[in-house]
Amino acid sequence: MRPRRAVLAVHLVDLLAVVAGAGAPPEEQHKVVEDLGVLDCWYRHMMVKSALRNWLITSMAVTAALNGLGLALQIPTIYTFVADSFDGTSRGVVFGLLMVAGKVGTIKAEWRNAASLARAFFSGE
Repeated sequence: MRPRRAVLAVHLVDLLAVVAGAGAPPEEQHKVVEDLGVLDCWYRHMMVKSALRNWLITSMAVTAALNGLGLALQIPTIYTFVADSFDGTSRGVVFGLLMVAGKVGTIKAEWRNAASLARAFFSGE
Protein backbone atom coordinates (compact mmCIF):
# COMPACT_ATOMS: atom_id res chain seq x y z
CA MET A 1 0.00 0.00 0.00
CA ARG A 2 1.38 3.40 -0.90
CA PRO A 3 1.85 5.90 1.92
CA ARG A 4 -0.60 8.44 0.46
CA ARG A 5 -3.32 5.82 0.21
CA ALA A 6 -2.65 4.73 3.77
CA VAL A 7 -2.92 8.31 5.03
CA LEU A 8 -6.15 8.76 3.09
CA ALA A 9 -7.48 5.52 4.57
CA VAL A 10 -6.61 6.68 8.09
CA HIS A 11 -8.51 9.93 7.56
CA LEU A 12 -11.42 7.96 6.10
CA VAL A 13 -11.51 5.74 9.19
CA ASP A 14 -11.52 8.83 11.43
CA LEU A 15 -14.40 10.28 9.41
CA LEU A 16 -16.34 7.01 9.62
CA ALA A 17 -15.92 6.99 13.39
CA VAL A 18 -17.45 10.45 13.66
CA VAL A 19 -20.32 9.72 11.24
CA ALA A 20 -21.14 6.28 12.64
CA GLY A 21 -21.13 7.52 16.22
CA ALA A 22 -23.31 10.58 15.61
CA GLY A 23 -26.71 10.34 17.31
CA ALA A 24 -26.04 6.93 18.88
CA PRO A 25 -26.09 6.24 22.62
CA PRO A 26 -22.67 6.74 24.29
CA GLU A 27 -21.96 3.00 24.74
CA GLU A 28 -22.61 2.36 21.03
CA GLN A 29 -20.46 5.34 20.08
CA HIS A 30 -17.65 3.84 22.14
CA LYS A 31 -18.09 0.44 20.44
CA VAL A 32 -18.02 1.98 16.93
CA VAL A 33 -14.95 4.04 17.73
CA GLU A 34 -13.27 0.99 19.27
CA ASP A 35 -13.98 -1.18 16.20
CA LEU A 36 -12.78 1.50 13.83
CA GLY A 37 -9.77 2.09 16.07
CA VAL A 38 -8.55 -1.44 15.33
CA LEU A 39 -8.92 -0.70 11.61
CA ASP A 40 -7.15 2.62 12.11
CA CYS A 41 -4.28 0.88 13.90
CA TRP A 42 -4.02 -1.64 11.05
CA TYR A 43 -3.86 1.12 8.44
CA ARG A 44 -1.21 2.98 10.41
CA HIS A 45 0.78 -0.27 10.66
CA MET A 46 0.52 -0.75 6.89
CA MET A 47 1.61 2.84 6.32
CA VAL A 48 4.76 2.28 8.39
CA LYS A 49 5.49 -1.00 6.60
CA SER A 50 5.08 0.61 3.17
CA ALA A 51 7.42 3.45 4.17
CA LEU A 52 9.95 0.84 5.36
CA ARG A 53 9.67 -1.00 2.05
CA ASN A 54 10.23 2.18 0.08
CA TRP A 55 13.23 3.04 2.25
CA LEU A 56 14.71 -0.44 1.78
CA ILE A 57 14.25 -0.33 -1.99
CA THR A 58 15.77 3.15 -2.18
CA SER A 59 18.72 2.19 -0.01
CA MET A 60 19.30 -0.95 -2.08
CA ALA A 61 19.27 1.14 -5.27
CA VAL A 62 21.80 3.59 -3.83
CA THR A 63 23.99 0.72 -2.65
CA ALA A 64 23.83 -0.93 -6.08
CA ALA A 65 24.79 2.35 -7.75
CA LEU A 66 27.78 2.82 -5.45
CA ASN A 67 28.79 -0.79 -6.02
CA GLY A 68 28.60 -0.25 -9.78
CA LEU A 69 30.78 2.83 -9.49
CA GLY A 70 33.36 0.90 -7.48
CA LEU A 71 33.35 -1.94 -9.99
CA ALA A 72 33.75 0.53 -12.85
CA LEU A 73 36.96 1.69 -11.20
CA GLN A 74 38.29 -1.79 -10.35
CA ILE A 75 37.45 -4.02 -13.31
CA PRO A 76 39.63 -2.28 -15.97
CA THR A 77 42.55 -2.34 -13.55
CA ILE A 78 42.08 -6.05 -12.86
CA TYR A 79 41.88 -6.82 -16.60
CA THR A 80 45.08 -4.87 -17.22
CA PHE A 81 46.82 -6.71 -14.39
CA VAL A 82 45.71 -10.12 -15.73
CA ALA A 83 46.74 -9.24 -19.31
CA ASP A 84 50.19 -8.11 -18.16
CA SER A 85 50.78 -10.96 -15.68
CA PHE A 86 49.96 -14.02 -17.81
CA ASP A 87 51.29 -15.16 -21.16
CA GLY A 88 49.05 -15.60 -24.19
CA THR A 89 48.48 -19.35 -23.73
CA SER A 90 46.98 -19.17 -20.22
CA ARG A 91 45.44 -15.70 -20.42
CA GLY A 92 42.07 -17.01 -21.70
CA VAL A 93 41.74 -19.46 -18.82
CA VAL A 94 42.54 -16.75 -16.28
CA PHE A 95 40.00 -14.37 -17.83
CA GLY A 96 37.42 -17.19 -17.75
CA LEU A 97 38.07 -17.86 -14.07
CA LEU A 98 37.85 -14.14 -13.40
CA MET A 99 34.44 -14.03 -15.11
CA VAL A 100 33.19 -17.06 -13.15
CA ALA A 101 34.31 -15.50 -9.87
CA GLY A 102 32.51 -12.27 -10.76
CA LYS A 103 29.28 -14.06 -11.66
CA VAL A 104 29.33 -16.20 -8.49
CA GLY A 105 29.85 -13.07 -6.41
CA THR A 106 26.96 -11.32 -8.16
CA ILE A 107 24.63 -14.27 -7.62
CA LYS A 108 25.59 -14.50 -3.95
CA ALA A 109 25.06 -10.76 -3.41
CA GLU A 110 21.68 -10.78 -5.15
CA TRP A 111 20.59 -13.81 -3.11
CA ARG A 112 21.60 -12.05 0.11
CA ASN A 113 19.77 -8.87 -0.92
CA ALA A 114 16.64 -10.82 -1.82
CA ALA A 115 16.76 -12.68 1.50
CA SER A 116 17.12 -9.49 3.54
CA LEU A 117 14.34 -7.80 1.58
CA ALA A 118 12.06 -10.81 2.07
CA ARG A 119 12.79 -10.76 5.82
CA ALA A 120 11.86 -7.08 5.95
CA PHE A 121 8.66 -7.60 3.95
CA PHE A 122 7.34 -10.61 5.81
CA SER A 123 8.48 -9.88 9.34
CA GLY A 124 5.70 -9.47 11.82
CA GLU A 125 7.15 -6.31 13.30
